[in-house]
Amino acid sequence: MATIEKRTKKKTSKASKKKQQNQNRVIELGSSCRFHRRRLPERDELVRVEIMRRDEHGFRCKLLEYDGLEGLVLLNQLKRGRVRSLTRILRTGKEYTVSVLKVHVAENEEDTANGSYIDLSKKEVRNEELPDAIARWKKNKKSQ
Repeated sequence: MATIEKRTKKKTSKASKKKQQNQNRVIELGSSCRFHRRRLPERDELVRVEIMRRDEHGFRCKLLEYDGLEGLVLLNQLKRGRVRSLTRILRTGKEYTVSVLKVHVAENEEDTANGSYIDLSKKEVRNEELPDAIARWKKNKKSQ
């Protein structure tokens, strides 16, 4: 009986190692996922972003659907009406759905790290479009 128990322990340890390897593989795939075939988003497209930091002109963020491409949510595009506190509207490390205002493609690749930068707007996102965009994001995230 002792030999049977040892064999089962070895099998479970191999299975757990394989499971751990699969989990690591999923994490690696998830960190650099890309949902679209295009390299850059189109104008008026809703995209999911994560806020990285605040700059003098707005909030720097990475586009989660486009391999972490960097964008800028402009200060005048945060909210309709008066803005009393910037930190209450957008918080660092949180995810938001925003609209693409303009995609600037640099002539020289040396101008920016990836050759382009993207202006984003939070106030252009209509409340009617938001649930569909979030549902699409969750569905695509599951399939990855």
